[in-house]
Amino acid sequence: MKLIYEGSVKNLYEADDPACLWFEFTDDYSVFDWGKMPDPIQGKGVALAKLAEWFFGQLSDPAEWERLGLATAAEQAGTLPLRHHFRERSGNRIRVAKVDVPQLPSASVGGVLVYDYSFERKPTQLIPLEVIFRFGVPKGSSLLKRKDWYALPIHEGAEFEEALIEFSTKLESSDRILTYQEAVHRRHAYVTLEHLLFALLHDERGVEIISSCGGNIEALKHDLERFFQETRDSIERNRAA
Repeated sequence: MKLIYEGSVKNLYEADDPACLWFEFTDDYSVFDWGKMPDPIQGKGVALAKLAEWFFGQLSDPAEWERLGLATAAEQAGTLPLRHHFRERSGNRIRVAKVDVPQLPSASVGGVLVYDYSFERKPTQLIPLEVIFRFGVPKGSSLLKRKDWYALPIHEGAEFEEALIEFSTKLESSDRILTYQEAVHRRHAYVTLEHLLFALLHDERGVEIISSCGGNIEALKHDLERFFQETRDSIERNRAA
């Protein structure tokens, strides 16, 4: 089995089927962006592979979505059972179908690297995200920079009754928290350039750049709110029809 990519804690291998790859979970672990730690956790790789197998199986089952109250029968009709790339598990490895991962063009705008997400959509495309479960706000937490994003008491030392879930993109040179919250709140199934502009309008550096280009921050916020509402209304009318 030929190794084609080695990460700090995960590896990719060629499979006999050229349309697939073997994804290996090792017993190593990393902390933030510091890389691999010196002491592996015995059995971690097999546990993660089993967990992945279980999640793929559960979330591809329409009955499980209904049991969890995540979708009504009408909403499920056109999307379930969910298609996924999992094929089988063997020990600490899972065999998965190959997917297309977009390569984003970028440009420097006011000293900030900006990425273009208007790529062509493909049926086998994967948009890599890191899903982060936050149960509190420890000292130095990046959540302190996003206090206005959430209706939660975000301050150093705060603890949450339920996990706060955030997403960060893995397509850029460094991890960046995405504003999926705005998209989900407005029942949007995707993030558009309008969502990215909305995020910039709530970022200190973004506001500085847009203002220096002559942009009216409050007017842009108002126009985007109206655009989101009109888009949502249009989607709801189409669903009703």
